[in-house]
Amino acid sequence: MLLSYTYFIAEMNKILCFLSVLALFVNCTKPSDFEPEIVSLPAEILDNAVPIQADTFKITAEFPVAECYYVYNDSILIVQNYGRPDNYFLELYNYKENRIVKKVLTQGKGPKEVLTLSPTPQFFGSKMVSGDIAMQQLLIIDIDSLLSNNDYEIPKYPIMFAGGLSFGLFQGDLIAENPNCFKSEALGIELNPNRFITCNHEKNTYSLDLPDCAYNAINVTNGGNILSNDDKGVLCYAHMSESLIELYDKERRMTKKITGPSSRPIDYHIDENKFIIFKGHIPYSYFSACSNSDYIYLFYANVYWDEIEKGANKGVYYIFKMDWNGQIIKTYKTNYLLHSLRCINSEQTKQDMLFGRIITDEGSPSIIKMIVD
Repeated sequence: MLLSYTYFIAEMNKILCFLSVLALFVNCTKPSDFEPEIVSLPAEILDNAVPIQADTFKITAEFPVAECYYVYNDSILIVQNYGRPDNYFLELYNYKENRIVKKVLTQGKGPKEVLTLSPTPQFFGSKMVSGDIAMQQLLIIDIDSLLSNNDYEIPKYPIMFAGGLSFGLFQGDLIAENPNCFKSEALGIELNPNRFITCNHEKNTYSLDLPDCAYNAINVTNGGNILSNDDKGVLCYAHMSESLIELYDKERRMTKKITGPSSRPIDYHIDENKFIIFKGHIPYSYFSACSNSDYIYLFYANVYWDEIEKGANKGVYYIFKMDWNGQIIKTYKTNYLLHSLRCINSEQTKQDMLFGRIITDEGSPSIIKMIVD
């Protein structure tokens, strides 16, 4: 009996040891595709920033009602005008030849008209995504087709959306940032974890199904930067108010979460209508962004709104050059607050040129040009 009992204990220990090793093996080799890599940027990334030379981009022609400028390529400037009954919202200007090559979208409710046009469109390849919030419709404008085809009609898609909400194009889908993707440990609230909503497309119409939540967080979550690379199958989101970058794969699964380098506090408050709003200072982190097939350029403002009001172009701001794997390649610094960014590759030098839209001290739109290495 003693021999049998000893044998039994020895065998059981072998089994338990085997199961322990097996459990360890399973834990170490479980699929990690759904577990994002967490990265925290150190403060030194700002300390080591290199000043970037910024030159004023000269526009020879006069556009007296211009609201925004966007450099589209190495010869075309997109001029977006304020809405007036007697002018066009968009003018395409060839700045090398000093001539306007196209005018589109007058003010109205007709097929070639809009009532409003968002001052913060987003670009995905040749496509410019903008919104007419007054008519609750989205415009996806193919700039190349607009330039080459006189019969091109700008598609307009009816869709219910709130002002300031960011849209993007990825893998053939129209996506929107989820305004209720919000979490606050201080408030003890986590609404919806999904960063993006894929818009339903049917019969030339998009619909945006927002998740039902106990609170509405749109005032503190909208305006983020959406960038996509279909060839690499990567989707990037840079938060407007938080120091947060997220990378996703083509299945919309988060693969990397990058926080920092700032640790500025953000306070929230819930009003009587259950809207989550900022309490006190309004923060701005990733104010604008752009990308090409190789790199993402993120303009990191890291300021509160009251600091901007004291002098928008007198601060110290940063531009992160990042690859599509989320690796920061280089950090630049500038004194200009860049409301938008466009990246164009120079045909002559083969270098990336950044064109930033600024608002001058006189309140007029202007463009600065920066060359990055």
